[in-house]
Amino acid sequence: MAVAHIGVGGNLLGGFLYTLGMGLPQANLVLFFLSAFIGLWGVSVVVRGLRTGVVPGSRQCPECAADMREVAGRRCAACEFEAAQETELQQRRRDFRVVIVGVVAGAVGAALVPVGLWVRAWETTGDDRDFGMHPLHAVFWGVVAFGMVLAVWGARGERSKGRRRCPKCWYDMSATLRGTGDRAVAGLICPECGHEPTGERALYRSRRRPRLVMLGVSLVVAGLYGQTVPRALRVGPLGMVPTTVLIGGVRWLPEGWYADPNGVSEATLGERVKNGEVWKWQRVWASSSIRSMMHRDILMMQPAITAAMIDWDSSEDQAVIILGLVHLLGDPDQEITTKQFDELLNSLGRKIYRLDDPDQGELNAQIREALSPKYEVLLQRARTGGDAETILCLKLVRAGNDLPEDWIPTLVACMRRGGFLSQRQVGRYLGEAARTDARAMQELRQLLGDTNVKQKAVVGALYSAIRGKQNRDEIELMLVEMIRTDPDSEIIYHIAYVLADTRSGSTVFMTLSADPDLSDYARMGFADAWSRSGRVGAGEVSAILLSGLQSDEIEVVRSILWFFEERSADKTLPAKDVADAVIPLLGHSEHLIRSSAEAALLALLRNHPALNTQITAALLAAEVDGEGDMESSQPGD
Repeated sequence: MAVAHIGVGGNLLGGFLYTLGMGLPQANLVLFFLSAFIGLWGVSVVVRGLRTGVVPGSRQCPECAADMREVAGRRCAACEFEAAQETELQQRRRDFRVVIVGVVAGAVGAALVPVGLWVRAWETTGDDRDFGMHPLHAVFWGVVAFGMVLAVWGARGERSKGRRRCPKCWYDMSATLRGTGDRAVAGLICPECGHEPTGERALYRSRRRPRLVMLGVSLVVAGLYGQTVPRALRVGPLGMVPTTVLIGGVRWLPEGWYADPNGVSEATLGERVKNGEVWKWQRVWASSSIRSMMHRDILMMQPAITAAMIDWDSSEDQAVIILGLVHLLGDPDQEITTKQFDELLNSLGRKIYRLDDPDQGELNAQIREALSPKYEVLLQRARTGGDAETILCLKLVRAGNDLPEDWIPTLVACMRRGGFLSQRQVGRYLGEAARTDARAMQELRQLLGDTNVKQKAVVGALYSAIRGKQNRDEIELMLVEMIRTDPDSEIIYHIAYVLADTRSGSTVFMTLSADPDLSDYARMGFADAWSRSGRVGAGEVSAILLSGLQSDEIEVVRSILWFFEERSADKTLPAKDVADAVIPLLGHSEHLIRSSAEAALLALLRNHPALNTQITAALLAAEVDGEGDMESSQPGD
């Protein structure tokens, strides 16, 4: 039997080759798979060898070790011990040769682990993402494969090979008589246990091993569940919960197992769907579960899970889920807590972005129609909620068909009470409204200088408004007034970028740059914005430089020269115009300005060889002039 057990190695090799073809492309994963497979096989061989084997022809009393080969019954004549079954009298011994084979196989399996780690380090650049599978995945697939082979081997059992055996106690009945007449003479009654089989054919049944089958099935289940271990090591204990269990328990398991509003946990079902860690049939099942919950009004208990399990491949599913979420907003029959309302908003916020998809025209029309009756509750939540809730509520209202009458007053109220995060987004909406609505434009004027509103958000609103065809001149005047009101503020840079993006911005800049009262901060802000805009010609380059020279701080000029150096390198500024404007500075009275101009010209020369003649001549002339000045300054003899 031990030899037969060792011979199952052919089956193991076949299982290994099958698994190898099913998705273990890297050599290190093959080694990890083999380590588990061969290791478990070695353990099974050791157990088989340690189990006592029957010595052929032996018959011995288990109490006094007396030889009972000549005794007809099961009672020992020496000590009067009577065995209950014949198997108790069979002499048994351990087969240490099989044990040694199993120990060697186990050692080989253990040795493959460090070899696999070495090969893995050799195959990768240092990032585990180079492989499609964690080493433990391969190890547990080895466990699954061995369990399958063990279960099949146990179910196949030990064939009779022509021997007549009792199907109950498996006593060898080959010595019983076979003939006609009485059944006892025919040898159908087992002399060991007295079992009478139904016919001669029952004596040739295979001896199956249900314990081995159960052990093999247990290993398969353990190996499949072990596939969750790498995920648990990466994301925490929740990773040990199988995806199938999460989908099946959607109505009862904790809500945090399905979606994390903060997007921190990678173990939730939502992240698994997002990262492609689920099978297609699981996605279909999850989507079906969501639809069922919609119809049964259970969704309000766990609204966040919809974002986790929606199947975007089906427009029908998408419509059911989104429309169901919209239905829950402000429904008087549903008592929704603030947290659940926020989760509904988050779920909807991740879906509404598809309203601009031309392929979803019919669905988009349904969503817009369903949102219209919810304006009142959404606007009320926007006025009283936090920044995130305000943004989402306004986003949903804006996604509807027609904006309500109190849209602009709500935006202004949100601007005055919200934090900068919401003020920035609300300002964009208010700027969009100001393109066509005079009321919005009037509200923007009143927000200038309002201490409750971040002026950076107001600049963003004006930028959104100036992109329309109306009110351009008025908005430019408002921006200029902001510069003059607070010339040292950090919003100068933002205003400069807004003006630089307009057609008349160059005119505004040329006017402001000539103002001697313009702050140094504003001069650098305009220089940076215009040098980045790509709308600068020779006149603007000269104006930028002259504006810097009007400052009493040399660092302003040096900063502008550095802007020129960077922008000409990436071809945002025309190199020829920059060279023409910078060359005159080589004769400046301040040494720091001269050295900065020289560095800027050398940088131009490196990036634009075509300017070699002009820049080289200017540098040589400046050097000669410098030497002449030094000689004229020497005292006479």
